[in-house]
Amino acid sequence: MCVRARYLLRVALLLLSGGENPPSDKTSLQTEKVKLKYQLSKGVGKQDLIDKKIVRNRIKNLSDMRIKILVVDDEKSIVEALRIALESDNCTVIEAHTGSKAIEKARGELPDLILLDIMLPDMTGYEVCNKLKKDPSTKSIPIIMLTGMSGTGDKIAGLDLGADDYITKPFDLNELKARIHSVLQ
Repeated sequence: MCVRARYLLRVALLLLSGGENPPSDKTSLQTEKVKLKYQLSKGVGKQDLIDKKIVRNRIKNLSDMRIKILVVDDEKSIVEALRIALESDNCTVIEAHTGSKAIEKARGELPDLILLDIMLPDMTGYEVCNKLKKDPSTKSIPIIMLTGMSGTGDKIAGLDLGADDYITKPFDLNELKARIHSVLQ
């Protein structure tokens, strides 16, 4: 089992156990599930429980061991071209076309990496990067800014906010793939 799978399994077990130490065996896990169902039926601690859909989605994603990349760009043609190129390298691609969707999908899907455009319709990529880096659940996800803004000030601003790399459009696909692999190591 790879590092990502072990990490996600541990997160799922932590979520199911209410944030305490995860159960170590199948019997303990079943006991924790029963406790969780009892708490839900009694209305105890509902505000503290994480949405069950998120937990189910994360457990389901454990079986897919491909690199998961969230591509955020308002230009659908760029997203589609990146999808084709990255899926040919055996990556899973998740799409978002707005900043708010990017934040939502990053929190729900926990991708291995985010390719983020700066110019988005509802907020800037800088704002998205800032919010994701401040969120404990997404702060460790590497972000590569992939944008047409090529000024030195733009690059510095992105890197200062926590972006791991900055690539300007138009870009060479082989260089992008190399940088993705470099950031993920």
